[in-house]
Amino acid sequence: MTNVSNEAVALAEIGRLITSSPEFGEVFDATAERISTLIPADTISLSSVDVENGTYSTLFRWGFELSSRSIGMPRDLKGTGAESAVIAGAPIVLTPDQRLNQQSNWAGDGEYPLSAMRSWLVAPLILNGVPIGVLHIRKTEESAYSAEHLALAQNISNQIAGPIALAKLHQDLQRSESELSALANLAVELAEAENASHMYQSIRNTIAKFIEFERISVVTVNSTKNHLVQSYQSGFEVPEIEIGTILNMHDSQERFDAWANELTETSDGGEYLPRGKSRLTHADLGIESRVRAPMITSTGYVGAIALNHRERSMFLQRDQNFLRRVASQAASALEKSILIERAEKEARVQESIARIGRTVSEDLTLVNVYQRVADGIKELVPFDRLSISIFDVETQEMTTEFFVGTAVPGAMPGDNITDSDKTVNWDLSGDNFENKDSTSTESVFESLLKDLGLVSWIQAPFGVQSTGPIGFLSVRSKTENQYDDYDIKILRQVALQVTPAIQNAKLFTQSQTLVEQRHRASILDDENRELQRVADARSQFLSTVSHELRTPLTAISAFSDILSHNRPGNLEERQMSHIDAIRRSTTVLTSLVDDLLDVSRADSGQLSLDKEPYDFQKIITEFSGVGDSITSQKNQRLKIRNFIDPVWINADKSRINQILNNLVSNASKYSNNDSEILISSSINSGRIEIVVEDNGIGVEERNLERVFIPFFRAENPDTQIQQGSGLGLSVVKTLVELHGGAVEMESVVGTGTTVRFWIPGIIDQPAL
Repeated sequence: MTNVSNEAVALAEIGRLITSSPEFGEVFDATAERISTLIPADTISLSSVDVENGTYSTLFRWGFELSSRSIGMPRDLKGTGAESAVIAGAPIVLTPDQRLNQQSNWAGDGEYPLSAMRSWLVAPLILNGVPIGVLHIRKTEESAYSAEHLALAQNISNQIAGPIALAKLHQDLQRSESELSALANLAVELAEAENASHMYQSIRNTIAKFIEFERISVVTVNSTKNHLVQSYQSGFEVPEIEIGTILNMHDSQERFDAWANELTETSDGGEYLPRGKSRLTHADLGIESRVRAPMITSTGYVGAIALNHRERSMFLQRDQNFLRRVASQAASALEKSILIERAEKEARVQESIARIGRTVSEDLTLVNVYQRVADGIKELVPFDRLSISIFDVETQEMTTEFFVGTAVPGAMPGDNITDSDKTVNWDLSGDNFENKDSTSTESVFESLLKDLGLVSWIQAPFGVQSTGPIGFLSVRSKTENQYDDYDIKILRQVALQVTPAIQNAKLFTQSQTLVEQRHRASILDDENRELQRVADARSQFLSTVSHELRTPLTAISAFSDILSHNRPGNLEERQMSHIDAIRRSTTVLTSLVDDLLDVSRADSGQLSLDKEPYDFQKIITEFSGVGDSITSQKNQRLKIRNFIDPVWINADKSRINQILNNLVSNASKYSNNDSEILISSSINSGRIEIVVEDNGIGVEERNLERVFIPFFRAENPDTQIQQGSGLGLSVVKTLVELHGGAVEMESVVGTGTTVRFWIPGIIDQPAL
C-alpha cells in the first residue's frame, strides 16, 4: 500500500504543479522532476501533435539542452515513435528500430546525444478522443521500463492533457494578443512615417519581435508592372543586389500567387537577381530557410516581403501567418507612400526636363547643346550609351552627330547609319520607338551589340514636322529590359523640349560655317593673288638673272676655249690647269643658269618641248660620253644596261639628255669616289622606264617627296658639304611631266638611291 500511496501523492503533486500557472513552461521542470520520481528518466520532453498536417513540435524539455530555435519547430511525424503512440492510443516502449528512426529525425540538429538513450517510453496525450501531444521519457539504461511504468505514464498523460491544451491555448492567445498589438502599433507608425524608408524600418522591427531571421528584403512592383525593384534590404548581403536594383522577374502576378502559400526549407529555385546577371540559387547564397508573403491591395499586387535564414527549419506556419498579416497591413500604406513618392518624382522629373530646356537654350554651340542634353538625361534615365542622330531630308541619310558612353563602330560621329544600323528602326513618322532587347531584332549589328553588352534601348524623335523628325535621341543599356513606358515618356518629353534649341544651334552653326567659308574664301583669294604676284616676281627675277648671267658666261666660256687652244708654248702647265678649272666652273654655272631659266619658264607656263621621233637607244648611247665626263672627275664608273630592243619615241632629245645629265650629276655628287652608277631601261606597260641607281649616301624617307621641290636640300651634314642649288631634281620632275610621264625615288640612307622615270610616246619607226 505504501507504493500505491506514494504514487498517488506524486500524481497529486503533478496535478497541483500543472494547474498552478497558466504558463505551463514555468512549471514544466518541476513537473518533470516529479515524474522522474515515478518513472526512471534522464530526459523528458513534451511535444504537440498535428495529425492533420502530419507533424509534431517540441514544446518543453527537461534533462538536456535544446536551442530555442528548435522549440515549436514542426517535424515529420511519419514513421516515428510519436506516431506509433498516437496510433496505439496508449503509452508504448519504442523498439530499437523505432528509436533509431527517432534519432535520425533529430540528427540534423546535433542538439543532444540521443544515441546514448537505450530506453524510450512514449505516451500520447489525448483530449476528447483527439491526440494533442506526446510525452517522451528516456533512460540511458537498457530495458528501464516495465508494464507498471506504462500504466504510470498513462495516468500522467491523462492528468496533464487538459492543462497542456489549456496552456497551449493560453500561449497562442498571448501571442495573438501580442501580434495584434504589434500590428496596431505598426499601423500607426506606417501612417506617421515620413517616407518609404521609415515604413520599411517599421516593418522590419515589427517582424523581428516575433520571427527570427538573418535577412529581410522588400520588393515592389514598378509603375508598369513588368518588373520588380529591390526597395529595401537588411541583413547579410546578396551579390549584385542593391537598393533600386531591377530584378529578373517579369510575371509578377504569377510569382506572387505562388508566394501566397510559400513556406520552404529547400534550396531549389533562384533568388531575385538583377536583370542580365547570372542566376544564383539559394544554395549558392547559403540560404536554408525562407518565407515570403505578397503585399496586395484592391488594385493588385504592390510587392512582397521575404525573410531568409542560413539555418534549416527556422520558420513555422505561424511565422508565415504573421508575415502575411504584416504584409497586408503594410500594402495600403506602402501603396499610398509609393503614389506620393511617384508624384514627387514626377514633379522632380518635370522640373529637370524644364531645366534641361532652359540650359540648352543658353548656348548656340551645337556640340555644347548635345553635351548639355546628355548631362541632363543622365539624371533621369540610366544609360551606358547616348547618341544623337540627325536626318537630312535632301539626302535621306541619318548621321550620328554626337555620343557619350560605349563606342559602337559604324555609329560614331560622322557615320551614315541609315543603311548600316538595321537595329535602329527609324520611325520617320515621328512616333517614339522602343526595343527592350536589341538582340531580339535581326540586324547587321546583332553580334557586335552582344559583344558590347548593349541589350536594351529606346529612342524618341526630335522636332516632328510634316517632313518628319529632324533626328533621334537614343539611349542604350547593358541591362536587359532596362526601360519601361515611363522612361520612353521622359525621353520623348526631353526630345520635344530641346528640339528648338537644337534647331537654333544648327541654324547658328550653319550661318557661322557660311560666314567662315566666305571669310576663308576671301583670305584664300588674297593669298592666291599674293602668291601669284610673288610667283610672277620670282619668275621675272629668275628670267632676268638668267639672261643677265648668260651673256658674261658665254664670253668667259669662249675666251677660256681660245686660251686652251693657244698652245704655242706661251702658257705653262699650271696656267693651263687654271684655264681648265675656269672652263669647268663655267659649265657648272651655265647649267645652273639653264636650270634657273627652266624653273622660271615652268612657273610662267612658257616651258615647252620640241618633240621629234628619236631612236631611244641612240639617245642613251650618245649620252654615255657625257655621263663618262661627269663621273670621271671622281674616278666613278658609269655603267649602261639597255635591254630595250630598237624602239622609237616622240620626245625632246635635248630635254631627255638634260634629265639624264641632272640625274647622273646628282648621283655622282652624293656618291663616293671609285663607286658605280648604273643606268638601265626597259619597256613597262607600253612606256619606256629609265632607272638611275647609285650606292651613295641615300635620302631619308621623310625627304623623298620633298627632293623634287625647287631649292630644297636635305638638312644633314653629308648633304650640306656638297655644292648644289636644289634645282636639278625639280627640273627633272618638270621635264618628265611635260613629256606626260612620272618620276619617283627610292632610297636607303647609307646604302644608295634609285630614281626611275617613265616616258610615254612609243611610236612606230618612221619611214626613211
